[in-house]
Amino acid sequence: MGTSVTIGVIKRVIRMPVRTARSHGKWAREAATQGGAFFIDLNEIVARRYDAAGQATVHAQYFTPADHTHTNQAGADFNAECVVEGIRALADTRLAGYLLNTPARVH
Repeated sequence: MGTSVTIGVIKRVIRMPVRTARSHGKWAREAATQGGAFFIDLNEIVARRYDAAGQATVHAQYFTPADHTHTNQAGADFNAECVVEGIRALADTRLAGYLLNTPARVH
């Protein structure tokens, strides 16, 4: 039997802080709860790391000057790391055991 996981959305970085308790993230959490799935609050994981880095660093390293919604390659790698962090934090599932300790970068 598979493991159902719902992953919350990443909010656009127009201004910081980027946390949101309403709309998509809230609905994703509710859907996961109603469906008996695990939930990864990706918005919270990303927001915590963005807050630590600061808005100027986040914009310079993870986004292009023309776009505050779609990340560059470094931002995509960052988001993937956040998903892995969320998977590793899930309790009562063996899913994290399928992750590599030192992942190889794929291009």
